[in-house]
Amino acid sequence: MLRIGYIFDTDLISGQPELSPAGKADLGALEAAGCNVVRIETGGRRRTGYGPVLQSVLEFAGQGDEVLVMRADQLASSATAILAMIQNLQDRHVTLKILEDGLSNQGEIGETLIKALKAISSLEAPSQRRLTRGGASSRTRTDADEILSLKARGMAASEIANTLGVSRMTVWRKLKQVSNQSA
Repeated sequence: MLRIGYIFDTDLISGQPELSPAGKADLGALEAAGCNVVRIETGGRRRTGYGPVLQSVLEFAGQGDEVLVMRADQLASSATAILAMIQNLQDRHVTLKILEDGLSNQGEIGETLIKALKAISSLEAPSQRRLTRGGASSRTRTDADEILSLKARGMAASEIANTLGVSRMTVWRKLKQVSNQSA
């Protein structure tokens, strides 16, 4: 079993030689938790998706491995994205532990976490639509990006639809629309 720590240090600029004070504290806590390796993502707050370092950690982790983070906000900027990540990890029998909150995707705590994230993610889609005043095309692009991102992680259309709170037909339309645009 491999324990992989992950830090998203928003205060650290890429190429800077040293972690921020918060990043140093996270590194110490992850090392104390027994991480074999700790990967660090640098730069400003990402708007959607996962950064390349987190993506590589998620792809590398295998059955029986553990991915450890200090806080859930280091994983993604929405409950929908965190839920998709957890479901992907569970399908591959990888444990996710969020140390500060004492959360994991395993056991009763994991079931409760997933239920809470599903409830929160069901609220995100309507609120994001209200916040997007740029018109329907702006929201359509976001949906297509989210759908493509989840599809690339190996999720089935029905799982994507449940995660995003849309119908399967919407997922298939968006995938077809994107493939037509790129052709």
